Amino acid sequence: MVSRSEWQGAKSAYDIYMDEQGIPVVEGWSVRDVRSIGLKPWRRLGGNGAFIQLYGQEYITGMYVVEIPPGSALNIEQHMYEEQYYILEGNGTTEVWTPDGKPQRFGWGRDALFAIPLNAPHRLINNSVEPVLALASTNAPIMMDHFHNPSFIFDCDFKFTDRYSGAPDHFGVNENFEMKPGQNGRAAGVNWETNIIPSIRTAPMGFDEYKGGDFHIGRFQMSDNVLVGHYMQWSGGQYMKAHAHGGGAVLMGLEGKGYTLIWPQQAGIRPYENGNDDQVVRADWTDGTLFSPGSGWYHQHCATSPEDIRIVAFRYGTPKYGVGFHRAASGAAGPRVSIRLGGSLVDFDMEDPKIRADFKLELAKNGATYKMPADDQLDNMPII
Repeated sequence: MVSRSEWQGAKSAYDIYMDEQGIPVVEGWSVRDVRSIGLKPWRRLGGNGAFIQLYGQEYITGMYVVEIPPGSALNIEQHMYEEQYYILEGNGTTEVWTPDGKPQRFGWGRDALFAIPLNAPHRLINNSVEPVLALASTNAPIMMDHFHNPSFIFDCDFKFTDRYSGAPDHFGVNENFEMKPGQNGRAAGVNWETNIIPSIRTAPMGFDEYKGGDFHIGRFQMSDNVLVGHYMQWSGGQYMKAHAHGGGAVLMGLEGKGYTLIWPQQAGIRPYENGNDDQVVRADWTDGTLFSPGSGWYHQHCATSPEDIRIVAFRYGTPKYGVGFHRAASGAAGPRVSIRLGGSLVDFDMEDPKIRADFKLELAKNGATYKMPADDQLDNMPII
């Protein structure tokens, strides 16, 4: 992975767009605290902003953080890329114009998550006495790079009425939950189709037995987008199985702390044993940390604090709409299925022994209890 300054080829349309905005561009494998990023006035959008372009996003997705001063609003905009917002701080209102030109409004507070309908005019309003800080996840890079025509991206008048008709309850909190069946009668996570989640910290989830431990997950589908996400929780003192999938995903810590190991598939499922230590990236995280694994890169989330862990992910991979490039990097059977069966999930008995040894040392440093299965109770299958 290289930074924007190291790239020697032609600039992408998204790079040109970011340069023209005159606000900072933050790079790297991770951002320790998104709330502490330095911001500058953003003339086009309004407020103060900064772009976030992590290596693992690979220009498949983009991110920015924007601050809206008290009593102010962002400028009205529309665009031919998908966008979802997570409210880091503050409360306010979003105004969206329906296909027949009428304004529709909905309110939100801290930890709310919502999606803007594709190409619908909209703006965020801070109607409080404190600043609003919002994190936006988009697929602007891939759309801008394909069309390299700003007028098409920002000035097209096509209305996606199949996604947004202006129905009065479009931004209501619905209960359209799908409980995915798992083994032994237990639900393997929740799929929630809604256009707003009032608080990601209290959103419902179900048990997911595939990643190991007491892993729980909820997935969300908003505004009929292909850019979706999930939120997950598990106990401190545990880590989940390594897995790989398509690029563009960005994860953010919400509660607890830990670290994620990220390494390319060519380093092997046992990178340390193979002498590829230098190819393993470690991203330490806590509340507000952003990190992103690359396309097809293995990654393994390790919780080192005594309390439960909660993380939210912004990504591709909706069960409603297939996305070919994301599926292609996940193995034929996907990231929740063992590589023994055609997926990209590394069973515990197949993983590099150093991963568990290092995890035990980290727990000791943090005063957390080790809660992984005993070594003789792992999957216990032959290495392939």
